[in-house]
Amino acid sequence: TIIMTAVPYSVDVTIHMIGMPLFFFGVVFVQAIIGIQEWNLKAIPRGVTVLCFVVVAIYLIFFTLQVLYQVNIVGRSTPVLWEWLCSISLLVWVFAHSIYLGKDIKLYQ
Repeated sequence: TIIMTAVPYSVDVTIHMIGMPLFFFGVVFVQAIIGIQEWNLKAIPRGVTVLCFVVVAIYLIFFTLQVLYQVNIVGRSTPVLWEWLCSISLLVWVFAHSIYLGKDIKLYQ
């Protein structure tokens, strides 16, 4: 995140593009681990757990479209929608978890 934020796409494409896979694969790795751990917890509903894997899928689709853009198979506007979906899906994941986990603190005591 720091690399992508500190060096915008318009300033240095190469550095920004190096930071992008680090960030996206980091999110994919962390979300997958969280999803696996939550899947094993019976106290967390499957719908909330599935959101982890939805985020992973959206991030992987965006990354794939970005690679296809780099080799001129898809246009620049194609990955943009999925980039927004990445951000939105992660926010939905955070809100869903905060709503569910904030409901009953006694559940985890």
